[in-house]
Parts: sequence; C-alpha cells; structure tokens
Amino acid sequence: MKAIILAAGTGSRMKGLTSSKPKCLLELHNNSIIEHQILLLNKFGIFNIDVITGFESDKIKKILKDKVNYYYYPDFEKTNNLYTLNYHSNLLNDDLLILFSDLLIHPDILGSLISNKSDFSFMVDISKCDESTMRVNIVNNLIKDIGSHVSVDGGDGNFIGISKFSRKASKLLKKRMNYIVSKGIYNDDYYTKAIADMALEGQEINFVDVKNRPWLEVDTEEEYNIAKKESFYVID
Repeated sequence: MKAIILAAGTGSRMKGLTSSKPKCLLELHNNSIIEHQILLLNKFGIFNIDVITGFESDKIKKILKDKVNYYYYPDFEKTNNLYTLNYHSNLLNDDLLILFSDLLIHPDILGSLISNKSDFSFMVDISKCDESTMRVNIVNNLIKDIGSHVSVDGGDGNFIGISKFSRKASKLLKKRMNYIVSKGIYNDDYYTKAIADMALEGQEINFVDVKNRPWLEVDTEEEYNIAKKESFYVID
C-alpha cells in the first residue's frame, strides 16, 4: 500500500500564517503537520508516499527531502483538488490512501482504516456534523453523498480527510475524475465529487467511524492554536 498526500493548496483561509509557505508546513511539537503525517504512515509500514505539491513547492521539498516522491500541479491557484489529483491520476494504480495535508489524527484511526477490507473506505466522524468540514449522507451503512453541498442539518457526519482505495477502486476513481475534468466543470470541487457521483449510481462507498478518537483538520488559525495544545497525533 502507498499514500498520496494532497499538498498543492495555498491555505487561503490562513493567510496570516501561510502567505509565504504551505499550510502543511506549520509547525506543531517540533514537526510540521505533513511531517507528523509521514511519521504516522511510516509507523504503519507505509514508506511509498507521493506528495502532490503546488504553492511554494520548493519549501516542502526542503523540509521533507528524500522521504517522499514529489509531483507538481501547476494550476493550484485556479482549481481545487479534484483537478489536482486528476492531473496525476497515473498514481492511482494500486491499493492506496489519500490524505488532505492539513489533517492530524490519532494513530488508531489510521489503523482502523487500513484494516478495513472494503474497496472504498472513508474515515468519518458520525458523532457530529460541522459546517467547517466536509459532510456525508449515510443510508443503510453506506455513504450515499459526500461534499460541502450536504447541509449540516441533513448530514450524518463529517468526512475527516483520509480515505483508502483498493486497486480496483483506484482505477474507478481515476476513470470518473478523468470524465469530470474532461468536461471542464467543477473546478472548485474536491475529488470527493467523483465519489458522490459513483455513490449516486449505486457504487458501494463504505466508511469507518473514528469512534470518538481525536482528529483535527487545521483549516483556520483558531484550529492551529488548538492543535498546538494537543499531542494525540505525535508519534514517539
């Protein structure tokens, strides 16, 4: 199994801290956010890690050096990660994890996701449905819709930003993203747009509940300040 970390964005909601460096390089407990992710992946035996960069990509390379493989996305200022991931969809060729680069999770969350045997597995927190994080609809224990368009009142939980795909599922994701991008639409969408379309057509999209284990998406300065006080994501 390998991992893909989506790290091309500009961190526009944190411009006070990210005007000159990617959000994933914000430091917490002597490591950047993305370094905490890599240490966690390594803990579970995952060393084949692809990082898709964009904004200030050289600064990510300077920090991570040869710990990962780098893939550059040139249009990071114009589109969201549906287009980012599709640009390098040749990477979707095996069992893999996909992570947002601003995510901090308890190690047991990753363990639960890796052990799930479904083709499509999305890590979801069903204990809440917040405005600030992508929401899901769940019907008969399957994800039937996912995305920012799902309302807080109508949602059944939050997708926390990490998912797992079998080789078969990776190829299906690649095919659907290629189709969407070929139409030149949904420029501001996440790759989960492809998942929502497949779910609507009857594809089984499974989820794994975090079961009250801590996680945090660092999307605002307030969340960054919270993360500084936490240590659940630190690998000894």
